[in-house]
Amino acid sequence: MASFSAKVYALYFQCMVHCNKKKRTALFLHLLVFGQLLHGQTVGFEQAKPGPFNRLETALGIWEKETGLSKIDDQHAKTGRQCLQLQGGTQTSITLDLADDIKKPGDLTFWAERWTARKPFTFRIEKKSGNEWEEIYNGDDQILVGGAFLSQISVHLDDANIKRLRFSVSSPPNTGVLIDDVRFVPARPQKIVNIQSVPFTLPALVGVNASPLLKVKIETEGSLNPISLTEVQATLICREGDVESAWAYFGGPNDVFTTDTTFGKRMNVGVLSDTPLTFSGRQTLQSGENYVWIACKLRNHANIDHHVGAKITSISTSNGDRIKIQSPLHAENGRCSA
Repeated sequence: MASFSAKVYALYFQCMVHCNKKKRTALFLHLLVFGQLLHGQTVGFEQAKPGPFNRLETALGIWEKETGLSKIDDQHAKTGRQCLQLQGGTQTSITLDLADDIKKPGDLTFWAERWTARKPFTFRIEKKSGNEWEEIYNGDDQILVGGAFLSQISVHLDDANIKRLRFSVSSPPNTGVLIDDVRFVPARPQKIVNIQSVPFTLPALVGVNASPLLKVKIETEGSLNPISLTEVQATLICREGDVESAWAYFGGPNDVFTTDTTFGKRMNVGVLSDTPLTFSGRQTLQSGENYVWIACKLRNHANIDHHVGAKITSISTSNGDRIKIQSPLHAENGRCSA
């Protein structure tokens, strides 16, 4: 497929030089469709009219309200300016009749935000292949409260006969769920497509068991034969005697620091600076964004005038790959603080 894609795009560039405007436009439209079929369809609700709706046509298919209130929200978005809002109060259900050109099986992904912590709260996705609905996703405890679409949801649809999906939310009045960047990608083997550090500013605090030093985003595509992260090699950047120990944490798609899931064992640093660290574990990477954190515990006598940080030099995965970071990811995370 990759070589075929290259040939198609090479043809386009040749046409840019030798074809007239009409032919160039026609070829561009064909390439646009080709790209959508190859890389998947994404709906960000940018072209829809803001406000409540009963029926909405998009590239993924036709959305229809069953119960409750569904609307296009022009005040919130993960990207762009608009998103889909499913309001609570009573149960709101909306169906998506998948377009004929959606290639199945595949992966349904989207970003979601729950805008209240009040209970009760339920969020479910069902599929319809024949005459009956079947639940395929329970997001009651998966969608986070927050103002930045913190939850990246990925649902693998391994049924080639799926015709419709149903999204349902139940929550207190004036609450609900926001959904954006809904994407359907044809099933393909998972691979890592990008690794990068993510800037953030938090002080390393004396007396705290885990002060984050480095935030790394690992992006993947595909869900077939999922890859697991098996090793992270890093170097702690500090002055001698400031740091007692270091940890690695796996956040999955959550880009907010949490100590819920450790990756490997705690590393005692001793008194050396620029200490090499190796964290070994096994965490399955999701399709999309995955986050890994390096954190430390400062010694009680750490000098508050010193800086501390970390860099990752390589990661290893379950398929035998060891990816070296040619220009090591580096984060100087500010001063030690009492």
